[in-house]
Amino acid sequence: MLASGGVLLPSSTAQVGTLLESSRRKGMRQGGIMLLFAIFLMPMFAILHELLGTPDKLPLIGVLFFIGGLLRLIYALAFEEGPVRRKNQHVQFAYAPPSAPGQFGAQGRGAGELPPVQTTPAQSYFPPRANTSEIGYQPSVTESTTRLLDEQRDSSARGEK
Repeated sequence: MLASGGVLLPSSTAQVGTLLESSRRKGMRQGGIMLLFAIFLMPMFAILHELLGTPDKLPLIGVLFFIGGLLRLIYALAFEEGPVRRKNQHVQFAYAPPSAPGQFGAQGRGAGELPPVQTTPAQSYFPPRANTSEIGYQPSVTESTTRLLDEQRDSSARGEK
């Protein structure tokens, strides 16, 4: 009782979470098995026909299984009951502790009510500005190249090499 938070669980706890397989899933499994069985039957019957001289219509059994599996798969998807259901879905507990007003910071709110907002709204948030006064000036690569070209042009204009 302490592990469940004061809630008395039903005596058949093993059956509460047991999954039941839906008819759609069963049908899809049957159709898939028939398809796989047919994929192995067709070549096997064709080999038997060639080696032992069995009747010509024997490989058609594999084709019929393939078509039957495909039809079973389509029928299960189209017409059978859908998703997985849980057994004992609506379990009634023998005891549910009352919610006290001061419990867990509830402060007199209702059970379905959210706590008050405690943060700044996103519209009024401004990111802090970067402190750029410490960043020194760094000349670009083109400035030093331009300066070197200017010096070279000046020296060639004076006749120096």
